[in-house]
Amino acid sequence: MQNAISIACLCCLFRRFLPLHLAKLTTINSSAKRSGDKNAGVYTASIHRERSHRLRISVMARLEYCTPRLSATGGLCPRRERIAKQLILANLGESLAIADLAQACALSRSHFSRAFKCTTGLSPQEWIRQQRIQRAKELITQSSLSLTQISLECGFCDQAHFCHMFTRSEGVNPMTWRNHQLRHKLHHKPQEIAA
Repeated sequence: MQNAISIACLCCLFRRFLPLHLAKLTTINSSAKRSGDKNAGVYTASIHRERSHRLRISVMARLEYCTPRLSATGGLCPRRERIAKQLILANLGESLAIADLAQACALSRSHFSRAFKCTTGLSPQEWIRQQRIQRAKELITQSSLSLTQISLECGFCDQAHFCHMFTRSEGVNPMTWRNHQLRHKLHHKPQEIAA
């Protein structure tokens, strides 16, 4: 949390003072170039360094804003998070009720859902769906199971639901994704042998 505060403070300072600093460096650089000063390259390098530093600070602030924040209160403790995730992963092929996960963590359903989202950045349903898609991708690349078998193995009610969720997650249907992975594997296999 202290890191987030320091990044926010740095961003505030840089937004306020860096434009003035860059303007001053740019003015010095233009006058140095006009007068043929040998140090013009040094000024140009300083400007590029300042701009890249400003960009890094901006990106760090955006990343800090976008990542899920772990509040001091409201999230799952590490033990409960581990219990919930292990239970989900052990039962991916079956129907999972959020109430069962909450009960395993000794919490109410609503409190568990809020705390899980606070901890992981995803609701329990989204996290389960993400894990099912991940498991399906592993089965698609590592087995010769049909899409129907994979959908049932990963806990989807039928192949149509699986295809819909997979397409929403990956942007292509599972069969296209499988074909792409096979082509990718074939194209990279000769290079690995040669290396």
